[in-house]
Amino acid sequence: MLRLAMERIKIPSTSISCIINLFKERKTRVLIAVGPTENIIASDSIKQGEVLFPLIWRIFYDPLIYRVQSNMNLGYTVLLKEPLDLHNNSYKETKYHQAAIAYADDII
Repeated sequence: MLRLAMERIKIPSTSISCIINLFKERKTRVLIAVGPTENIIASDSIKQGEVLFPLIWRIFYDPLIYRVQSNMNLGYTVLLKEPLDLHNNSYKETKYHQAAIAYADDII
């Protein structure tokens, strides 16, 4: 998937291969109640904290975020009530539509 995302934005193939090879056969361990697990090969992931992580994450998720944001039927709408006068119980209502919120490891 990462390769396709990089090809979509026309990153040169030599650069794509170099980036893919950086994360190929990466090993990781998970800390559980009794201690760390044995090494696990993480073949389809990029470790958070890697120098390239913010850029790679953006390249990888950009097509999804673009598609969600371009379709107004996706996402959610929130009705905000801003108090104008608490004594008279008057409010200003504003509808706010949010297609997607993306963080470095989550998409809402």
